[in-house]
Amino acid sequence: MNGIPENISNLLREVGANSTDVWEVRKNTWVVKHKALERIAAHLDIKFDSPKIIHADMESKQVAIEVSGSAGENTAWSIGEAAPYNNKNTYPFAMAEKRAKDRVILKLAGIHGDAYSEEESEDFKESEESEAERGLRWLVAHNEAWRNNYASVYFIKEYINMDEPKWDNIAEAWREISEEDKEALWVAPTRGGVFTTAERAALRCDEFTAAMKVMGESNE
Repeated sequence: MNGIPENISNLLREVGANSTDVWEVRKNTWVVKHKALERIAAHLDIKFDSPKIIHADMESKQVAIEVSGSAGENTAWSIGEAAPYNNKNTYPFAMAEKRAKDRVILKLAGIHGDAYSEEESEDFKESEESEAERGLRWLVAHNEAWRNNYASVYFIKEYINMDEPKWDNIAEAWREISEEDKEALWVAPTRGGVFTTAERAALRCDEFTAAMKVMGESNE
């Protein structure tokens, strides 16, 4: 994930997220999508206690909620706030809880301070690219990676679709592609990606992983 801090990109990669789930709003200020943080919470098996309402004023729509969570022996807590000056959502309780949970996830994941949740501020959302802009940027990078690795991609697809896939050859061809280009190529076929759903599954299967390990590499 080009330019993204390694601790953040590694964690996102572990849960199957990608660079469209994180963006830089200001220099060295990274924001992660709420849905990606939920996947991280599931990956780390984070358990949340019942939230505690610290302040609630429905007339002024100001809410503050405390949330605690744990991942194994590690625990963390945080407070989420929602008020008209920092929230355009019409459901302040839900937003306050979401912000608190996201902060706890960031703490337990070890990236609090390096990254923020998209729910932290409306400014973060306004700075985000539109879905169409992100999709176009990702597709341009994908097509460039495809051009750079046409032969390798061709052989990977050919070997995967044989009656008996040649896993060693597939691994060898995959190894020839740079990590940056591998990520760029990992676009769903519904969004224009070169690999079909079945081919993407093959590049995650045990046989392929074993072939990569023989070469001293991982397919992650």
